Amino acid sequence: MERPAVADPATDRARLNPFTLPPATTSLFLLLMTLALSAAAYTYDAVAGGLTGWESSYRRCVAAADTAAATGPPQRVTDGYLACNSAVDVRRAGVGLGAAALVATAMFVGYRRHPRRLIRRQGLRPLDPVVYPVAAREIARLVDEARLTRPPRFVVNPYRTGPGGRAFGCRPHYHVRLNRGLLHDTSDDGLLALRAVVRHELAHLRNRDVDRTVLALLSGWAFVLVVAVPLLAFVAVRTPALLWPVGWRLAVAVALLWLVRAAVIRAREHHADVRASVAGPDRTDPPFHPQAFPEREPSAGGPLGPARRAWWRLLRLHPTNRDRADVVRRPEALLRAGAVEALAAGVTVGVSLPYLSTITTNLLGGDRLHGLLLASALLGALTVTVVGTGLWRQTLVSLVTGTPLPTGVRPGLALAAGIAGGELVAAPLSDDATWPSILRQFPAQGVLALVLLALGCLLFARWSVASAAAWLPSAAGRTLTPAVRAGQALAALAFGPGLTAWSTGTSVAGTGAPVALPVGVFGSALDPWVLLPLLAAAAYPLTA
Repeated sequence: MERPAVADPATDRARLNPFTLPPATTSLFLLLMTLALSAAAYTYDAVAGGLTGWESSYRRCVAAADTAAATGPPQRVTDGYLACNSAVDVRRAGVGLGAAALVATAMFVGYRRHPRRLIRRQGLRPLDPVVYPVAAREIARLVDEARLTRPPRFVVNPYRTGPGGRAFGCRPHYHVRLNRGLLHDTSDDGLLALRAVVRHELAHLRNRDVDRTVLALLSGWAFVLVVAVPLLAFVAVRTPALLWPVGWRLAVAVALLWLVRAAVIRAREHHADVRASVAGPDRTDPPFHPQAFPEREPSAGGPLGPARRAWWRLLRLHPTNRDRADVVRRPEALLRAGAVEALAAGVTVGVSLPYLSTITTNLLGGDRLHGLLLASALLGALTVTVVGTGLWRQTLVSLVTGTPLPTGVRPGLALAAGIAGGELVAAPLSDDATWPSILRQFPAQGVLALVLLALGCLLFARWSVASAAAWLPSAAGRTLTPAVRAGQALAALAFGPGLTAWSTGTSVAGTGAPVALPVGVFGSALDPWVLLPLLAAAAYPLTA
């Protein structure tokens, strides 16, 4: 069990323990993987059917049904139309799943090849205790201090003379690379830098984030090389008219992937720093030793200097030493709910929902409402992992420090903006009304749909805070994880029906009737599979 607070070895001040609740690195990694696979699915979908090609396929089903209605019995006409429609759905789902599988395969192959490729490319050699006796003894002591069940294999980069290191490998075989200059310097300052680097890299192994780091780094390149470049070349040659609509969607996907990818890597560095700062019960080293981690700064000169530095802070894979020292001193910074993560989670939901609901609808025999409900619940699990757990972490900070509880306004609005933006980015569905199509045809209904979405996401955020404030104190003295997991499960079951009601309402609003949207939302909410999880969620904070 992780204690809510740990002692600061430098100031003897109690600090919040960011490992008390599930860390943000896990939720961000899941978000990145889902975003990469869903972006691949919607991009291939747009190229395979064109932005209106799938609609033409669906309309051929309607035309065939109209023709058959003139001579055939109604039941046969209905069955034929549903079978035709289902066949198009299956083809479309197959395209999306195939694209996602292609990207996942590229990432897996790169992950398995990464250790051997890195060792061969950098000319790494096993660490020889005869050549580096002082460093080898210090490393052996630090490995014992880390209490790892399977110690890593230490290798040396003989071509780098400055300090530095890196943990890498594939489960369960891991390596720690150390630079030659770090091992040669046996002065007090040199050994201090060695201990700082080794503790940091061993902390990555203790946090079990090495595999996720490699997959996160590969996700962006896999999407660019397997999806973006081939599809842009194909579209430019075969259907140049689609180059702009496909190109700007690809650009949005790549930019968002790169931002989330960088956030994942920075978060794991911060968590490793905090883990390393409390390693060893009798240590006298400073919690963070910046001289062991040299950093590069971008040029600030010229008219683009400030903008370059702003983008560099968003896209860089390692946080600055100043940020790292601040987080080590005040780890509660890792327990804040971020609006950027909520926005990215919303975009992922908005992009993924059309394709995932197509698959689940076919699995349930064409039941669109319950297929949408199942898809929404699955995506709700992702949303809760990213946004809901972030609000639980921030509520824990407020309870421990005695500060006001978070309002949840920023994450809630960011989540709503992400869902709406994701539907805007994704290729439109066949004849189903979506929020962007309603906004174009019926602006008042589109604005009302956006307002209802924002209210629902704000309600979800406030409910998460209320649940955390009710259940975290009751779990005091025990591990907090079971309470969080129970809240996550119920929140996912509640978020799914809420998203289902909103999506059903937007579909009905395509008729143009002024009351269609609210009637569709509240009408679908009366379905028992939608209503019961919402009622259970409403009662959850009261049962603590």
